[in-house]
Amino acid sequence: MQVQRDCTTHIIVTLDSIRAAYPVCCVVLLGNFNTQDITDILANHNLKQEVQKPTQGNSILDRIPTNLSEHYSEPTFSAHLGSSEHRSYHLRHP
Repeated sequence: MQVQRDCTTHIIVTLDSIRAAYPVCCVVLLGNFNTQDITDILANHNLKQEVQKPTQGNSILDRIPTNLSEHYSEPTFSAHLGSSEHRSYHLRHP
């Protein structure tokens, strides 16, 4: 749990630094957040978790926190690619 808290703190502090230098920057976080609680990251930087439907079985394993939600239409999902257990997630600009 401490590693997860340290990771959350690191992401928040890094975003603080970037947004202090570039206040109107666009933020899209990508990575393995499978076991990471991203609630504080979302709250601290007014980000929205884009993926709202399961990407593997009944679970949302792939998360995409961003401040660009208003610039894209509702995300769509496609079938599994190759032997991957995850479904692909697509953002489209209107």
